[in-house]
Amino acid sequence: DAAAAAAIETLAAARRAELPAVVLAGEAQRLARTLRDWLVDVECARPPFEVRAVESDGALELPGLRLRLRFDRVDALVDGGVALIDYKSGAATTPGKWFEPRPQAPQLALYALAQRAAEPRLPIRAVAYAQLKPGAVKAVGVAADAGAWPELLLPAAIRTAPLPDWAAVEAHWTRALVGLAADFVAGRADVTPRNRRDSCQY
Repeated sequence: DAAAAAAIETLAAARRAELPAVVLAGEAQRLARTLRDWLVDVECARPPFEVRAVESDGALELPGLRLRLRFDRVDALVDGGVALIDYKSGAATTPGKWFEPRPQAPQLALYALAQRAAEPRLPIRAVAYAQLKPGAVKAVGVAADAGAWPELLLPAAIRTAPLPDWAAVEAHWTRALVGLAADFVAGRADVTPRNRRDSCQY
């Protein structure tokens, strides 16, 4: 409750003045409830971990492209390795879509490759979006093994790509992101809708 109240207090004074007190109070309650749901339903159910870094900077070199990144959170797992977490206030894209030929929501893939480049000997054992959507709070991601995050255990195969283990996950991300970077650097802008029905409708 105190953290939610403090977050509301950090809103610019002009912004707070625009909102009725009842709205600010309701928002503080919503924030506190969402945070409690995340802590109780997700964090407390995980194997032991320690938050290693919050809002930390990273970088990734792809052919012809240098990306500056900001990791929301990096957790050190009690039995070694790390989990990368990115917060989302709305619905998070499901893992199956991360591995499509033209991947959706490649943010965690970029973070994983940047983390691997920065500390090659440190295993990345899980990546997840913290979906902080009221009424639908959950972790959405993949894990290399049950010890890292049992609820996110990598399926034997994701529909869109054969991914038998974590090495295959990282190899897939490397191929996909290097390909996207090469297209971007070359200025390719072909009309290639990921999903013709949805893309063309909007």
